[in-house]
Parts: sequence; C-alpha cells; structure tokens
Amino acid sequence: MSAAVAGAVFDERLRAGFTTWRTACRAAGFSLWPVIDFTLQLLPHAVYGLLLGGLALLVYGATNSGDGHGARCLAAHAGCALSLPVMLLLCAAAVPAALLITLDLGLAALVALALVRITSRRATVHP
Repeated sequence: MSAAVAGAVFDERLRAGFTTWRTACRAAGFSLWPVIDFTLQLLPHAVYGLLLGGLALLVYGATNSGDGHGARCLAAHAGCALSLPVMLLLCAAAVPAALLITLDLGLAALVALALVRITSRRATVHP
C-alpha cells in the first residue's frame, strides 16, 4: 500500500490526479465501473505502485514459504487485495480520508489475520 500511496502522491503532484479522481467519481455517482475507469486514467502511477508492491509481496512469499513468514506475507497481500475494491468505492463517497485509511488498514488486517489463522491450523489426529 505504501507503494500505491507514493504513486498517488506523484500523480497528485504531477497533474492533481487524486483531486480530479475524487471529483470525477463523486460526479459519476456511487458505481464501480466509473471508479475503475477513472482510477486507471487519472492515477496510473498509483496503480503501478500497487502492482509492483503486490508483486514484491508475492515474490517474498514464494521465496520464503518454508519459515512461515511467506504465508503471513501472502495473507497480508490477500487482505490488502480484498479490501481495495471496498475502499475504492468508499473513497469516491464523501467519507473523510482519515477514516478511510483507518477502515482500509482495519479491514486488510482482519482478512490477513483470518487467513493466517486458517492456514496455520494443524490437522489433529484422532486415536
């Protein structure tokens, strides 16, 4: 997410990408397809940062799968990926930015925690 935020800051500084994106999304209404379209057009560096950060997490998870860190890394990536569409829609709504960041972190952390718990359960053997 920090790579996506860095890309979004670059887009904002370069051509007011985030400000324009949020205005366009609010004008289009609460709908998924305009949000996706505006995101790809107005925040390309944020999308690049998100994809590169996700790729880095996947590579780390794949190369460190034996020690348990890889599974936690992949769970964190999945939590982030699942919270992203929800947060994109809420970001286009009139929700304060500080609340959005808190909700995004909380939702991603809950999903990641649930995935870590699910994947770390050991099979019990009954006598």
